[in-house]
Amino acid sequence: MLIGKDRGIRTPEFHKKKEREKWIRTAWYIILSVIIIGSPIYIFRHEYIQVEDILVSGNSITTNKEVEEIVSRHLSGKYLWVIPKSNALFYPNDSIEEDLLLAVPRLSLVKAELTDSRTLQVSIVEREPSALYCTDTSTVSSPKNCYFMDEDGYIYSEAPTFSGGVYVVYSSLPVLSEPLRKVFLDKNLFSLTMAFVKSLESFGFEPKVFIKKDEEYQVILENGGSIMWKVDADLDRVASSVESLVSDSVFKKEKNVFGRILYIDLRFGNKIFYKFQD
Repeated sequence: MLIGKDRGIRTPEFHKKKEREKWIRTAWYIILSVIIIGSPIYIFRHEYIQVEDILVSGNSITTNKEVEEIVSRHLSGKYLWVIPKSNALFYPNDSIEEDLLLAVPRLSLVKAELTDSRTLQVSIVEREPSALYCTDTSTVSSPKNCYFMDEDGYIYSEAPTFSGGVYVVYSSLPVLSEPLRKVFLDKNLFSLTMAFVKSLESFGFEPKVFIKKDEEYQVILENGGSIMWKVDADLDRVASSVESLVSDSVFKKEKNVFGRILYIDLRFGNKIFYKFQD
């Protein structure tokens, strides 16, 4: 037997009992740890809170498959090799929305939200074409290498070749080497420019191509003539000058004025220079 100072007699049986109690406590600690850690993992991995269905709405050109493939990539895999990314509580909502906007420039708005624990609703808004940006305008009637632009001047998608007769064409010198995802003009300026180009029709012109250059803008007309003005000119004043010109009695006396106009040059302040084709 063993005798400890001021602690009484400790027999071998006593030590065995203490060791057994120690192992029992350790076992309980392990069991409790497994329960504490394992229970949430089991719950988080349960099939009833895993996103299985992806519903796409608001699309007319963008296919369901195009959206579903991108969303599915974000829902695959696990956090810390344990918790599925498809878990309804932890699915990467922000990443899904950001990646869709980046991967599909045609989209202007994306909203992803759960309708229930197993269904993810992806609502999208597609950009509407307002004009074309074309890199080859050598032939006014059939421009080539064209892209759709929305009302903000954002270039978002390739356009079929037949679109040249439907929309006013915009271009630039030099042309944009990679037009997709680029802004042709500042949003406000583009809006004013489109309105001005449209107003030319009310005066009797047939605008076909708008060209942005370093120091000036130019509109190519159906007959091949052009209207030019400085980049820093006030568009209201430019429009007023055009209106004054077409209202001028001398201008109106010409036969087939809108079919024969060679150029109208508005780059020199209040002075207007113009010439007709022979």
